Formats: sequence, C-alpha cells, structure tokens
Amino acid sequence: MLTRHRHRVIIVATLLVSKLLHVSLLRLTPTQFDLSTPGATLLEKTIRWDAVYFNSLFSKGPQFEHEWVFGPLWAKTVFALSNFTNLPSLIVGLILSNVAQLCSALVLYEYTMILSSGFSSIALKSSVLFLWSSMGVFGTVAYSENFAALWSIIGLYLREASFLNQKSSVYIFSSIFFTLAFWTRSNCIVLGAIYLYDLLTHQKKRSLFAGILLGIGVFASLYPPYSEFCPGRPWCNDLVPSLYSYAQKKYWNNGFMKYWTPNNLFNFIVASPIITLNFLASKHYYNTRLQPIVISSALFLSIIIFFAHVQIIVRISSFLPLQFWYLAHEVTEGRGQYWVLYLTIWIPLQTILYAGFLPPA
Repeated sequence: MLTRHRHRVIIVATLLVSKLLHVSLLRLTPTQFDLSTPGATLLEKTIRWDAVYFNSLFSKGPQFEHEWVFGPLWAKTVFALSNFTNLPSLIVGLILSNVAQLCSALVLYEYTMILSSGFSSIALKSSVLFLWSSMGVFGTVAYSENFAALWSIIGLYLREASFLNQKSSVYIFSSIFFTLAFWTRSNCIVLGAIYLYDLLTHQKKRSLFAGILLGIGVFASLYPPYSEFCPGRPWCNDLVPSLYSYAQKKYWNNGFMKYWTPNNLFNFIVASPIITLNFLASKHYYNTRLQPIVISSALFLSIIIFFAHVQIIVRISSFLPLQFWYLAHEVTEGRGQYWVLYLTIWIPLQTILYAGFLPPA
C-alpha cells in the first residue's frame, strides 16, 4: 500500500510538471498574428485548431454539418457542467480535460498492475509515460482526447478485472465505457474488435452481449443528425445514413489514400515516430494475452495511415495503452532512451507550434 501511495504521488507530480511546462511555453510563445497583445491571454492561446470548434460546440452545439464529426459527449458534458457550476465553458473544458488525464493515468496504473501480476515498477513507468506522451499540449487544452482515453482505459480495466473475479456483469459493463469512448471520439470504435476476438476464442455469451450493446451505442449516434437534417440531404438516403461519414469525405477530405499527396509529406514525417512506436508495440505483444488490444491497434493504425489526416495519431493514440507498456518495457531493459529523448524534444516543440497556431495540428 505504501508503494502504491508513493507511486500515485509520483504520477500526480509528473502531471503537474508537464502542465507547468505546457502553460509556461503557451504563456511565453508570441502569437504569429499579434505580438503586441500581452498574454494574448493564456486562455486564448489554448484555443487553437480543433479547440476553435470545441469552444463553439461547448455553448452552441453543432450548427453545421461539418461540426458533427466531433463526438457529442465531450461538448455536451462540458456544456452541462458549465451550466451547473456557472463557470465559463472553456474553463470547465480545461479542468475536465486535465482531471480526465490524471484519472486515466491512475486507472492505467491499476490496469497494468493486474496485467503484470503486481509488478509496480512497470505500472508506474507506463503511467508516467502516458502523461509524458506525444499528445503533449493537446492533453492540457480543452480537447476531447483525455476524455476518450479515460473511458477506453476504464473499459479495458473492467474487461481484465472480470477475468479475475469471474463476474460477467463487470465484463458487460466494460461495453458501456467503450460506448462512452466512441461517443467522445469515433476512432474508439476499434475497441469493438476486442469483443469479436473474445467471441471467437472463449468468452462466447457475454462478449456477444457486450458487442451488441456497443453496436446499439454506435447506431444510436446516427439518430441525432438524421433527425436534424433529414430528409433533404444527399446522405439521408444512404444504406447507413451517417452524417459523420459524409462530412468526413465532403468537408474534411478524409477517404482512402486521399491524404497521400506530396503536400502532406511533412505530416507523414511528423506521424512516423508514433506509427513506428505503435507498430513495434503491436509486434512485441502479438503472441500474448494482449492480442485483442493488438488487433484493435492494428485496425487503428490502418485507419490512420490510409483514411485519416495521419498527423493526428500523435494526439489521439493514447486511448490504446499498448505503446506505453512497450515503452515502459524498453526503458526497463535499458533500450528506451531514444524514445524518451524524442518525447523530450517533441513535447516542448509541439507546444510552441500550437501556441503560435502553427501546424501540425
């Protein structure tokens, strides 16, 4: 218990140090458009890229088709808490994002303790590396990534815990958190592959039921935009009337290999370290009990590389903890120094670029 308490203190301290770094760099970095505004206030500097959309969604909800690509749960939660506390929605979003990141790290610690049979050193390193990840400043501002990671890691933890206590209800409960993760960020749909894996191997009935619950959650997300825009829009008559899919193609230029252009070479270079890290992690754990997470990771990598704006992997991949376990293993074996060096350079650089409203986003 003493070790656990000490490790939690280290995790909290790591979070605070990383936030101090991000806030300091945000504060000190001049904006590229107006160098005269003192502090172009610190809060204003947190509103960059997708945060511009989130800041609007917090108060108004989605007004146009292209805004429906953002998972609704994050904005709705911030909106509800803002009304309840009478605090500005941006402040609520910032607080909630950072609290979610801390909670994710603490749950990841407990989850890793189960997987490693109580090897607390690996659990601590995994959680610290989660907080010192390529997500960087995106984990400090009011983005939805931390919220999605929290639900995902809780779901993974409950699934693993159900094998220890032999309680089907705990396993099925994990699907609720996977659904919450999907409602926060759509990339979390790959978590459904875990239930398919369990169905094909050993957990027949409960994996089928959990998968059905997740499927209901996915299809339920189609109804709000359908009721808002249909009939009358081209996508309303599709076999699966998904505004999300339509908007991704029409407004965000997502689709099979659409991002594979010379102009985006820089973004592939930015993404390559984290793609490599996730690939190596998947290869390392393929023949272990983590195989279902490896399959989800492989699906995620395929979607990112072939269908999405590839550079977003640096900030959205934390919902799958495979990379953090692999890094913790490499650090323990004395082989992870180059990865740690990369993160130590990348995180401050990314923060400065973000503060200046410069790519990558």
